[in-house]
Amino acid sequence: MFFLMKILFKYILLPILISLIIPVIFLIAMYQPMDPYYKDNDQLETLVFQEVISGGFEIYAQANESEMPLSFSINENQVNQYMFDLLKTTNASFDTSRTYVIEETQFGYAGSWFLFDDDSIELVSKLDIFVIPNFNYQTSLRILFDIDFDGDIMTLQIKNIYIGNLPILWMLDVAVFGLNLAGIDLVEEISNLLNQFGTYQHEEKILSLSISNVLSQQINNQETSEFITVLLSNLQQNELFEIESEASMLSFVIHLEKLSDQTEPMDMLQFGDIQTFDQATTQLFESINYVELFQSVITRDENASTYAISLDANDLNPMLFVATNDLFPISFDISGFRVEMQHPYIEIDNKLLLNVPVRLFDENNNIVFQTIIKLETELLFENNQSVISLNGLSIGDSDFDQDFVHQILTLAQLPIENNTIDISDIMSILTNQLPIETISTQDENLVLEVEAALLIPIETQLDDIEMIMDALSDIDALPDDIQASLDDIVAAIQTNDSAAINDAFEDFSEIYDALDDTMRSEIESIIFEYIEDTTIIDSILN
Repeated sequence: MFFLMKILFKYILLPILISLIIPVIFLIAMYQPMDPYYKDNDQLETLVFQEVISGGFEIYAQANESEMPLSFSINENQVNQYMFDLLKTTNASFDTSRTYVIEETQFGYAGSWFLFDDDSIELVSKLDIFVIPNFNYQTSLRILFDIDFDGDIMTLQIKNIYIGNLPILWMLDVAVFGLNLAGIDLVEEISNLLNQFGTYQHEEKILSLSISNVLSQQINNQETSEFITVLLSNLQQNELFEIESEASMLSFVIHLEKLSDQTEPMDMLQFGDIQTFDQATTQLFESINYVELFQSVITRDENASTYAISLDANDLNPMLFVATNDLFPISFDISGFRVEMQHPYIEIDNKLLLNVPVRLFDENNNIVFQTIIKLETELLFENNQSVISLNGLSIGDSDFDQDFVHQILTLAQLPIENNTIDISDIMSILTNQLPIETISTQDENLVLEVEAALLIPIETQLDDIEMIMDALSDIDALPDDIQASLDDIVAAIQTNDSAAINDAFEDFSEIYDALDDTMRSEIESIIFEYIEDTTIIDSILN
């Protein structure tokens, strides 16, 4: 009899008990009482994008630390106000005095809300099943996400899914099959829930949200929206942007400290007295080193077709100031803070750099951040057409792509097409006076190759040169070593030996460079005055 009972228990009663206990265990695991989030909740807060931006800037300005990142934060109540508004599209009469968004005979749906925790986001949906009048079986669908961002698309990867306290991600397909038998399409329910916020891909368990779409909805100005979108993308590429989730808060962090540049920019207002291109060109011609040019004329052989005129950044910046003075400074407000793009200026270091200083001012006009946007450019010159090609852009130690270059120049209201700017009209001030063949950069100079006229007979050159040397000798307090060097140049020219002439000029240049500014200026002025009135100028400038 005992043996029979043992067999009966093992093969009949035990399976029945297990089949009864397992659902009970699942029911216990899935049971999760919780307070409805929205009922009697007076903490909900409308998300105002401009206020989020302003709050981030204010915290950054108050900290007054150059090594601090710029952070824009939104809290659970702001996000869940947005969720509350979505729920009202399902039930217009739903408010914070009600428990359920949807209430049927068998169940009540109490809504969905987001919770933020360290490095994760949780989406909670509460469901009560009405079993008997005084007992509700309470459960929830909880989805935990990991966050990733590629510059535009914020990706929420499902980390786990819970029904109540029961994790089901590992057995999601089984749970889907079981709930399908009960008439519940879990995949459709999850998809419908998540597609309210972005695009849900069930196979990859990914919810994708486009930041650019969010910005276009929040910002009325399309140019500003596009600029911020491209900026975020480039910040992400340079590992300057990240999204952080912490207790009750989601933060968008920009590592502004890595973009800071405390270099004192050139003060372009020093050229404020120069109002026209004619004035700028006059100053440019006066800045040409006529000692070097004078040397190149004398030593040029019969096969040379051009002269090289070297200009440094200080020679070119007055022209740039005149060209851009009406455009700069450019400023725009962001939630009470002012971003100002100041007058650009040129630097030359084997490449042409167009630098645009940028400063961020708080509401009290204090500078809270500054940097320099460095545009790497190339001056292309062909058939008297001058075009600046924009090859790259850097801020601090970070490089930005062509889309960002385009956005910056569009924001600066500069005429840009295919990342080039046609400056032929500006360059015509030079090309009308100089027969320029080519333009290139060399070390810290812009080198203009100027077409040369036919050689002037050496006897004519000698007469002109001796006039210049006599005039230089008449300078009061002319150093003896300069006078001796001038005599060496005349003697070398009389030999018609190019090597000797070059050596004499190099000796002269070395002594000349050591002179004070006043003496150098006087020497240059005399040389320019004489070559302007003699046949030498014909050789230099046709």
